[in-house]
Amino acid sequence: MKSSPARLIEEFYKILRQGASRRTFEMLHETGLLAYLLPEADGAIAEGGERFLGSLARLDEHRNAQSAVPADLSNAILLGTLLVPLGVPLRRVAAASRPGASDRQGHEADGTTEESPVDVRAEIEALGENGSEDAQPPGALAPLSLPFARRDADRLRLILLAQRRLREVHRSPGVKHVLARRGYFDDALRWLEIHGGVEGQELAAHWRSLDLGDVPPPAGLETPAVVETRAADNRPRGPRRRRRRRRRASPPSHSV
Repeated sequence: MKSSPARLIEEFYKILRQGASRRTFEMLHETGLLAYLLPEADGAIAEGGERFLGSLARLDEHRNAQSAVPADLSNAILLGTLLVPLGVPLRRVAAASRPGASDRQGHEADGTTEESPVDVRAEIEALGENGSEDAQPPGALAPLSLPFARRDADRLRLILLAQRRLREVHRSPGVKHVLARRGYFDDALRWLEIHGGVEGQELAAHWRSLDLGDVPPPAGLETPAVVETRAADNRPRGPRRRRRRRRRASPPSHSV
């Protein structure tokens, strides 16, 4: 029996959410099934595949550390974990999508509710990018073997572009809160926690504490001016001298 591409994509997402994706993909490769299901991943493993398998391992570690439940791992995060280490251009993913073919399926799989459409180009410009990755027409590259949802690919693009903004921890509070209100903000932080190493986890904790203000940014991202200012603020000070108020002179008295 031949499964539909949408069903295969759903099964891949289930594998990625279970916490043992690295070993599962290795077994699929060993049995020869992965060559039929996702040949790009099969080829990466055959060539050594540490970048690809390492990406899966980081996702498994995050999941097994109970840092996330399956519903916290959106399709966009899973798609990036799968395709970014393969070096697949996201425009190639979008080229494989047929309008409406897997968008509904993908969001039913991760349990998310329907959201209003995102103006991806406007969001890219708001993040300070010019959308140059779209200059090459989709037909210039062979489509990916599976038609992943365009909606998930677009959200992944925004998540990846937001990473540079998340590292600009010394921006004004107003700018930071604008970014924190973006619909993809939580996914961008989750990506940092999974694929950003120790520094990424510290950065995510800092951003999550915006309302509390009790988690400083990682020391490696502080500018010398910020370090100097903090040192000055923490410098011990002696007792504050009280200023003596000058007594006002009393008006001269006039004798009669």
